[in-house]
Amino acid sequence: MSRLIYLTKGLSIILGFIGVKLIIEAFHGIGTHILFGLHIPEISLPFSLTFIIGTLVITTIASLIVSSKSKVAE
Repeated sequence: MSRLIYLTKGLSIILGFIGVKLIIEAFHGIGTHILFGLHIPEISLPFSLTFIIGTLVITTIASLIVSSKSKVAE
């Protein structure tokens, strides 16, 4: 776990995405589909899962690359 140095950043990005998605879903739930003249998009389940898994994969790979380079430099 100590090698996953970017995991907290990735999790904060995921939590931000989930928060925005919840707000968008709340607007759709009350029947508001246009806000300030802009159409509020619907975020599909496949897109959400792809975003979450992709963020975890990218942060894990980036963490392992950086930690292995710093280990070699020592």
